[in-house]
Formats: sequence, structure tokens, C-alpha cells
Amino acid sequence: SLSLLLAAGPCFAFLWFGKTPKTGLLWVPAESFSDWEGLAEALGRNKKLAFTAALTPSMASAGARALLQPFVAEGRLEIAFRLDGDPVLPLIHDHPAAPRPRDSIELLTAGVAAHRLAWGEVPLGFVPAGGLVHHGLFPLLRSLDLAWVAAGGLPASPASSHRGMPLARCRAVK
Repeated sequence: SLSLLLAAGPCFAFLWFGKTPKTGLLWVPAESFSDWEGLAEALGRNKKLAFTAALTPSMASAGARALLQPFVAEGRLEIAFRLDGDPVLPLIHDHPAAPRPRDSIELLTAGVAAHRLAWGEVPLGFVPAGGLVHHGLFPLLRSLDLAWVAAGGLPASPASSHRGMPLARCRAVK
């Protein structure tokens, strides 16, 4: 069941709301998650189960890719991009106290390249730490051909985009 899948390790789960009344599941596992066989078994047993998993490039081991790629190909599992270490981008981008405020741009560019190398040219959503994105990064995010960005803390009315970047309005669930 879905609850068993989410209980496989420490993680966050988010619901996202788009233009339609549908709700989707965004699973954000701990970077130490390693039970890829259990995840593949849960997907294999539950044919109607479909969701998005936010994974860092370092989580894309050869074993993880081999086990999950069939579900990605079926369209039942979307692999969203997450930065290694989940840095909070607004704290480093254009912050006067940040020693290298351009690090956020370098992190995103290198991270997307590593994600695409691991998973191929799949539609790519981005899940920033805590759903926080600095407004100055939206032009870069658009240039990286991201399909959407998970964002928390948005107003109650669904925001479909910000400066041309599609946003998935999320809230954490337990």
C-alpha cells in the first residue's frame, strides 16, 4: 500500500495541486534511502500506483536506475530533480552575507546535467529544499527546460506559474 511505501524510510510527502482538481503525490525520500528493491516491489504489486519521486543525482545508483527505469518508461514513476545535500537556495542566491552567491546557479546547472546523465532526457521537475526558490532563479530554471518547480508557501489560490515557470503548489502531509 502507499502507506507502506512511504514508511520505507525517513521522507517527506507532498501533495500538489494543478489546474485540475486532481491531487498528485510527490515523495521526497531521505538522501540515505536505499531500499530500491522494496520500492520496485511496491510499484510492481500496485499497478495503479503512480507518483513523482524527488531524487538527488547521487541517489541514482546503477541498481536504483535498473530497478526504477521500467516504471519510468511506463509513466508510473516520474523522477524529479533535487540538489545533493538539499541546500536552501534563497539563503545563498544574491544574499549579501553569502561568500559565493552565484553558487546557486552553479549548483543548479551541474545538478540538472548530472540528473539528465543518470536518468536520460525525461521531463524534469525540480524540488527545491523546503519548496523554497529565490525569485532571481526563475530565468535560469526556465532556461534549464524544467517542466515544473515544486513550491511551498504559495497563496491559497493555486498559482500556475511565476514569471513563466510552471509551479506545483505543494503542502506537506503526514
